Amino acid sequence: MTLKYYAGDRVTGTNSDRTGLTTTNVLAGTSFLETDTNDLYHWDGSSWGLIAGNTVAETLSSKTLTTPTISSTGFANAGHAHAAANSGGQVVASTLSGDVALGSQTSGNYVATITGGTGVTSSGATSGEGIAHSLSVDASQTQITAVGTIATGTWQGTTVAVNQGGTGATSLSNLIALSTMTTGNYVATVTGGTGITSTGATSGEGIGHSLSVDTSQTQIVGVGALDAGSITSNFGTINIGSSTFTTTGSLQIRTIDYSDGDLAITIADGGGITAAAGITSTAAANTLGATSFNDANITNVGSIALDTITSDGSNIGFGTNGSGEDVYFYSATADDHMFWDASDEKLVITGTNGQNSLEVADGNVTITDNLTVSGDLTVSGSSTQVDTTNLTVTDPLIKLAQGTTASPANDLGIIFTRGNGSSTNIANRAILWDESADIFVFANTNDEAGTTTGNVDIDDYASIRVGAITADDNSTFAGTISTATCSSIGTLT
Repeated sequence: MTLKYYAGDRVTGTNSDRTGLTTTNVLAGTSFLETDTNDLYHWDGSSWGLIAGNTVAETLSSKTLTTPTISSTGFANAGHAHAAANSGGQVVASTLSGDVALGSQTSGNYVATITGGTGVTSSGATSGEGIAHSLSVDASQTQITAVGTIATGTWQGTTVAVNQGGTGATSLSNLIALSTMTTGNYVATVTGGTGITSTGATSGEGIGHSLSVDTSQTQIVGVGALDAGSITSNFGTINIGSSTFTTTGSLQIRTIDYSDGDLAITIADGGGITAAAGITSTAAANTLGATSFNDANITNVGSIALDTITSDGSNIGFGTNGSGEDVYFYSATADDHMFWDASDEKLVITGTNGQNSLEVADGNVTITDNLTVSGDLTVSGSSTQVDTTNLTVTDPLIKLAQGTTASPANDLGIIFTRGNGSSTNIANRAILWDESADIFVFANTNDEAGTTTGNVDIDDYASIRVGAITADDNSTFAGTISTATCSSIGTLT
């Protein structure tokens, strides 16, 4: 709350400041000016009385107003007589009834009387106060000698002269003679000529004609572009001579016969033939360029010489499922070929001795059944892995390090893979020719994976059990020699 006190008993503040005052502390006679409304109040000791109001209604009692400005609402709700003219008013009576004389005491335009003139009738009196008038246009307007453009309505006058835009007659029946009284083109008679039949009379007034084209049009020797219609089997022969037959749609022909020349159909500029029901040829030989058969079958053919066969994503099949056909693929060398034997269900490749008949340049080869190799099997890779349960070798000898010509530097032998229950190559054993020691050993090679080229790491030597040992040379025993019986042992060195 922000209050300002002035000399005497004047206080200023907002409306909320005044209504929030504790009036017991306000002295009677105090005036309060609301700064937000400009309303002035007086405290009489019990309530606030309005002295001068800007935002609220103020009741004036026994007040004299000197040259006041009265708003447009006038004396609404006023119950006293208007002021006299000498006091700033206009009349001295308490009401305006009959006190204002139009023209003398008013300014501005107004209608004094209404009198119906020529062609107009008024239902009200010519003069009088508050007269109601209903004005109407008379049905007869003989005084009108010119009008503007009449856009709507019905003209019901008598004869209108020609020079006034009329016909000069009261009726149009047989009034106008064509050509004599008219200008412009019109059809006098209609007569059906060659190829056209008319059902109406040649001449006469109001003749109805139905024109039709005759079915036979032998007189037509040339036409423009035919955009619709069809040519039926009864049409006869179409001879286009050396002209070109062009179509952007489909051309359906049952049979094409020719007696002269070598070509029955020639399609140039990259065109093609689409035959929904297939193409049948009785010729001894047929030559096709790039041809698409749209998943259709090629049946009952002899030899086919092809450059390329391209599939649209479907299979290329020879024969039908359950009824196969033998298929030959010939090479450039006589008698060399690849042959699918449908009856024996096998693929036979006949090639030249010493040359590769089957070669896979990239990718793996997987055989899910048995593989029989009648000749030699040569593996040129860096490693050969045999995943089999049991390996049976017919050969009496196994040769390791085939083709080695360098001075001996690598250990040779067989690695036995052993695991520990969770990992492989963890407890392996080996029978080796130890090149560095120049002896055969039975060894513990725990983590040897069989890929070492050079010296194999020996973790320990494995125990062996034999029936008898025969040594031609001296033997060295680094440990104790024990016997299961008390047989004597000769001299030991």
